[in-house]
Amino acid sequence: MNPSNDISENFKEKRQRKEEIAKSFLEETYSISKSDSAIIKTVEDAVLECLNYGWEIDSMLEDDKISPYEFDQISSHLEKLGTVTKKLEENDEDNYKAVNKILMIYDCLREIISEVQYTVDVKLGLGNMPLPKNEKGYVVEEETYLSNLEYLIENLEQRKIDSEEQISKLEREILKAIKTIGMIDKEITMNVLYIRPTFYMKEIIDSVEVLRAAIEPIHTLIKGYYFREEIKSAKIGISLMSEDKSLNVGDAIKIRGLFSRVKGLGSLEKLSRTLKTVDNENSD
Repeated sequence: MNPSNDISENFKEKRQRKEEIAKSFLEETYSISKSDSAIIKTVEDAVLECLNYGWEIDSMLEDDKISPYEFDQISSHLEKLGTVTKKLEENDEDNYKAVNKILMIYDCLREIISEVQYTVDVKLGLGNMPLPKNEKGYVVEEETYLSNLEYLIENLEQRKIDSEEQISKLEREILKAIKTIGMIDKEITMNVLYIRPTFYMKEIIDSVEVLRAAIEPIHTLIKGYYFREEIKSAKIGISLMSEDKSLNVGDAIKIRGLFSRVKGLGSLEKLSRTLKTVDNENSD
């Protein structure tokens, strides 16, 4: 048997598989499972609620002075944060499993477009040292594209989204991105350097940015065990302040900035629950 024939057949099979999956993504609707969809929607809504309460608390703590009205508002918001995060904590295992699936989808999308540096000019600098001028280009590597298609089709479900079904912002972006991935096979030449992203490349890049911004506060909250201990500590702190007016706000209520989008996007590694057992006590 000629080894070159084997290579050629293997190449044809991979290319045919790539075309089949891409076509399927265009013709059918693929998304996360209905159960994961409901979990992500619940978590996304709860996180948005936490962000709103957190933003209001941060605003009231900004000048380290609390008026009687603000004192009551902070107390009320901490109670609400306690209630919302308690409900999330009770479903912690399902939450982090569903979010980890979203993270894997995010990684697949992020890997489809490769950014590469290429040299456009070389000049001589001090001491006749060559100073290359580099630009950023964009490539869709065929092998990477296929491997990510394979992962996605194995981990997404082919299902119709009911018009009355309430889905998360994350899922809406995934639905959009899957269609775009199908178009890439038809509209982009694989393994070729593009000096500017094409329309469909830009669509994927934008989807990655939207997903990252939407996942980050959810990831941070779950990774931080819903900041349950910090919320409890803040509730104790504000209780102590009601008894001792001389207490410093910053020392008593150490919750500032926990529920905030303005902290820079951290590392979105896979979530793990191996180092700590989630506390499901009845107390808030």
